[in-house]
Amino acid sequence: MLPDFLAHLGAIALPRTRPARCHRRTSNKRPDQGPFQPGSRFRWTTPVPATTPATTLVITSTVRNAQPDSCIRWSGPAVGDGLNIDNGVHVWNFTEVDGGVLVRTEENWSGAQVEADVPTSTAFLGAGLEA
Repeated sequence: MLPDFLAHLGAIALPRTRPARCHRRTSNKRPDQGPFQPGSRFRWTTPVPATTPATTLVITSTVRNAQPDSCIRWSGPAVGDGLNIDNGVHVWNFTEVDGGVLVRTEENWSGAQVEADVPTSTAFLGAGLEA
């Protein structure tokens, strides 16, 4: 199953069970219409309260790969007050298991601010994947 924000965007259909972990987000929107496929774009926001000052990232993502019942990959920049990620890459792999779907996530950030403080960026990235 895809998390609510991807299912809402018209993503590929999987069983409607919620994964144990998923990105916190405060909004989502499709700036384009049509099938959810490579090239499709979506815009979403997510809070980053652990930063000083606390901020909300505005992220415009582009689907790079979508394989029904298997995998979705998207990437794009994330911009907030005092925090910029030039490019974030997200990969979610789906495996059917007894009683549901196992979702394995991978995420990578790049950009000048990220690379200027790799230990802090790594800590924030890890915390986001564990949330």
